[in-house]
Amino acid sequence: MNKNTFPGFHLPVQELSAFSVVEDIFILSTKQNKLVTFYCKEAVSFQQWLEQNHVRDVKRDTDTAGKKVSGIMSEPAMTA
Repeated sequence: MNKNTFPGFHLPVQELSAFSVVEDIFILSTKQNKLVTFYCKEAVSFQQWLEQNHVRDVKRDTDTAGKKVSGIMSEPAMTA
């Protein structure tokens, strides 16, 4: 397997910014601010590939090198 791509997934890792996963469904954000949904039968392998390539896991709110990242919607919404 090429380190930049994952079998069955159409984007190279360099275009990915962050991901979240539930069961075997991944929601990924790209560096172009697009959301991509990907169903993967090899969810563990795909997640490992993302982590090995330092794609941020939004559930952990850190990058895969362990640095704290300000999360999307990390502050509660203000109400009038």
